[in-house]
Amino acid sequence: MRELSAPELAAEIKIVAEITSKLLMHPLTDMRDEISRLGVFLQACETRLIRLMNNERPSENEGGVTQYGLVLYIVDTTHPILSRLLSFPKSQITAALLKQWETEVTTGGVDDYEGSLIAVGKYEQLDAGWVTALIYYLALKLGIRDVSSWAPFGKTPATITATTDPVKIALIGDWGTGPFADGAIQCPAIEVMAQVKELAPDFTIHLGDVYYAGTAGFFDSDEELDNFVDLWVAGAQGSFMLNSNHEMYSGAQGYFSRGLQAAPFAQQKGTSYFAIQNDNWVVIGLDTAYYDRSPLFMNGALTDQDQINFVKSLDTRNKKVVMLTHHNPTNIEGTAPITLWNDVVGALGKPPDFWYWGHIHNGIVYSDQSFAAQNGVQARCVGHSAIPFGVGYGLMDATGANKPSIEYFAHELLSSEYSNTDAQQSNRVLNGFAVITLSADSILEEFIDQTGGVNWSKTTQI
Repeated sequence: MRELSAPELAAEIKIVAEITSKLLMHPLTDMRDEISRLGVFLQACETRLIRLMNNERPSENEGGVTQYGLVLYIVDTTHPILSRLLSFPKSQITAALLKQWETEVTTGGVDDYEGSLIAVGKYEQLDAGWVTALIYYLALKLGIRDVSSWAPFGKTPATITATTDPVKIALIGDWGTGPFADGAIQCPAIEVMAQVKELAPDFTIHLGDVYYAGTAGFFDSDEELDNFVDLWVAGAQGSFMLNSNHEMYSGAQGYFSRGLQAAPFAQQKGTSYFAIQNDNWVVIGLDTAYYDRSPLFMNGALTDQDQINFVKSLDTRNKKVVMLTHHNPTNIEGTAPITLWNDVVGALGKPPDFWYWGHIHNGIVYSDQSFAAQNGVQARCVGHSAIPFGVGYGLMDATGANKPSIEYFAHELLSSEYSNTDAQQSNRVLNGFAVITLSADSILEEFIDQTGGVNWSKTTQI
């Protein structure tokens, strides 16, 4: 696994000490059930990781995400007192097992269902930094305010009228990695933003996730500025940003106090939901993270009356609706809805015409045979703007063709465009983003990679 740097480890130890101290003085009572559910989730993550490393191919329905597959092992071995106080399940991973995996995870890695890459590079699935994200989450849930605390939820949403026709919008998802060493190649976050700048969009919108926890100065960690705001390129008419599960790990402190206060996002008025409209279109951005009650804010929810009332207040008559959320409203292969679908469709009173989200680290265009399309929604995932990922086996059938519900997914290897990739990058796919151009009678959708290549495009008449 990728070990933490000395400053990262020092910060994590300080946070763990705060959590441990609180638990020793105030054992879990009303939090017991929630922490127990977290333990079950982490156990599922570990089981999924072990199965994949045993050359098995678990389905999406088996649960867990490999991003947190090493958590129980690291907490067991590095923070054993904390593990006992939380009554976490004992890890089934051993040092010998990690050694057994070493060659595979250092020479390309193993692809998960949706493309997550089980490898030891920065931001790959065996990066110990994901444990730090969990530690911030625990501090938030346990009320350790000098580490992580809930930011006030903004309630003054902006509704902006676009001043051009057509309107070009760049959608960038899961981009907040900041610069990191990526072999001999410039890291994807920088490459992607250079391509966005070249296209000169009217609006640039981030679909959420600043890593590891969107911090705002806790123990000198200011990820929201360093990994996001300071590198962002604003659109000609402005920028917007969505809240996300990772930014919630520090209580969305970085999101609300750093991101939304920065000049590019001034139009957003300190609020995590918004709308951009003209005579023919309404683009709606929602916060599906703040009120989510699933472990690690992984599922997404729209349950608060403020956002529901805002959605209901928008005039969508005789207009096409583009919905933007961080979380996905369908399963990964796009064949069934999950709870967020019903939340959002219920608030809007109808399915949106187009729905873009991040959260899943891939770029996916769902076909007319998908659940979404069968219910009137052209659905797209844009979660591939910076995190390293590979070719997701769950998006293909046994012959290697796309599953019927999937029209396109990002699969173009890094080595197809760069001659200087190394063994660690051999399974990596090009990162990218999406651009939508909204005209009076059509929408042009484009998926563009970090080198500027247009890998999928479609014009739909309205």
